[in-house]
Amino acid sequence: MKKINNKVLILVLVVLVGVFIASRLFRSPGLESTIRKDLVSLDSATITEIRISPANQQDQLIKLMKSGKTWTVEQKGKKYNVDIYALKDILQTLCSIKPERMVSRKKEKWQTFQVGETGTYVSMYEDGDLKTSMVVGKSGFNQSNNSQYGGNGYTYVRLSDEEEVYSVSGFLSSSVNRSLTDLRDKSFLRVPKDLIQGVSFKYPSDSGYVLQKQDTLWQIQGASADRSKVESYLSQFANKKLTKFADEFNAPLQADAIIDIVGSGGTLCTIEGWKTGTTWTLRSSLQPGIFFSSEGSTIIKELLVGKRHFLPSLP
Repeated sequence: MKKINNKVLILVLVVLVGVFIASRLFRSPGLESTIRKDLVSLDSATITEIRISPANQQDQLIKLMKSGKTWTVEQKGKKYNVDIYALKDILQTLCSIKPERMVSRKKEKWQTFQVGETGTYVSMYEDGDLKTSMVVGKSGFNQSNNSQYGGNGYTYVRLSDEEEVYSVSGFLSSSVNRSLTDLRDKSFLRVPKDLIQGVSFKYPSDSGYVLQKQDTLWQIQGASADRSKVESYLSQFANKKLTKFADEFNAPLQADAIIDIVGSGGTLCTIEGWKTGTTWTLRSSLQPGIFFSSEGSTIIKELLVGKRHFLPSLP
C-alpha cells in the first residue's frame, strides 16, 4: 500500500511540474508579469522629425520637421505651417506610451489588431537619428464595471522591429492617423479687438467705406456706428480659422474685395477675396501664401458686410 501511495505522489508531482512548465510556455501574454514598463523612452523636446504614414493613406507620407524652434508639415516636397496644437498632441501622446498588457506574440495576429499593413506607421528622429518606429493599430473602449458611463480607451501598438503587440491606454489612432489637411495651420485671422482703430472696406464699383474709431466712439464717414455691432464684428478677428484650403488657386492681380484692419501704428492685417461664381477664395496677411475656400463656411456673410450693418437700428 505504501509503495502505491508513493507512486501516486510521484505521479501527482510529475503532473504538477508539467502543468507549471506548460503554463510558463503557453500562458496568455496578458498575464505576463514581466511586461516592460515603457515602449518608448523619449524627450519630446529633443525630437526633430516625425514621419507618419496614415492607415488610410499609407502612400501619402507626412513629415513633421523642426528647424530651430519652428515646425513645419511636409508632403511630396511641399511645406506648410503646422497646427501647433495637433503637433503637441502627437508629441505628448507618443512620448508617454506605457503598455498595459501584451496581447499577442504572433505575427499572424497582426491583422486582427491592425498593426500590420493596415496600421499607421510612425517614426521619430533626433537630428536625423531614428529613435523609435512603431505601428499604431485599432482603438477601442473598455466599459467600466463601476459606472454606467465610465470607462477607458485603448489602442494596440507594435514596435516596428518586434512581433509582440501591446495594448496601451488612450486613443492613439485619433492623434496620429491624420491627413495633411488635419495637420496644417488653419489660422486665418489673429488680431486682438483692443488693438483695432479702424477697418477699411474696398468693394467693387466704389461701394467701399471706412469704419473708424474717434476717441471712444465708432463712426462711418461721419455717421455714428452702433458700438455693440462694431465690437461684435471685430471680435471675430481675434481667432478665426478656415478648414478648406484652395492650394491650386492662381490669384489675379486685383482682388474683388479687400479689408484692411488698422491699428494705431498702421495696418495690422489685410484680407483679400476673389469671387468665382458663388464661391470666394480668401487670403490674409497672417499666412500670405495660403489660400482658403469659403465653400461650406459662413465667413463671407460674417466679413463682407455693408455699412448699414453697423448703423443703429431704427426704433
